[in-house]
Amino acid sequence: SAVTLITWGMFGACTLAVALTLYVAKQRHSFGPLFTLFCLTTALWSFGNGMELLSSTLAAKTFWAKVQYVGIAPLAPLWLICRYTDSWKPFQKYLSLFYIVSVLTIGLIWTNDVHHWVWSATSLDETTGLVHYSHNFWFTAVHVPYNYLILGLTLLVLTRAFWNAQRAQR
Repeated sequence: SAVTLITWGMFGACTLAVALTLYVAKQRHSFGPLFTLFCLTTALWSFGNGMELLSSTLAAKTFWAKVQYVGIAPLAPLWLICRYTDSWKPFQKYLSLFYIVSVLTIGLIWTNDVHHWVWSATSLDETTGLVHYSHNFWFTAVHVPYNYLILGLTLLVLTRAFWNAQRAQR
């Protein structure tokens, strides 16, 4: 079935991310530790997604969705910070500020049963085995816009770096 193919794809992505982590960890690049963290969060997201698809109960699927957020939430800031590790030295001490929303999102997802700021409701579709998440304020007004803003900023930075690079480097 399609879910089985997607599940194997998620575990394949997880395996690839772990393999990249091991490879980069052996290298001595300045971006190594950040890229390793980037790969590990990607692996966690993929593994959690695969486990969510394999789970059969709403409680288990919701647990694995929460595990995924530990990988999802820091990815956009990590992508930006990986780009700026060497070239943004004056601002490096402020880079941790990019993680405020990520840390809050992870905390809110694990305490969602108390306040329902991320998901107002969840339901299991018995036919497909997939969970429907009714997203609430934090997800729609903070988490998603913030991540798209960071990804857009990263795209602008990479585009600018491309156009400013010497022709031989392109």
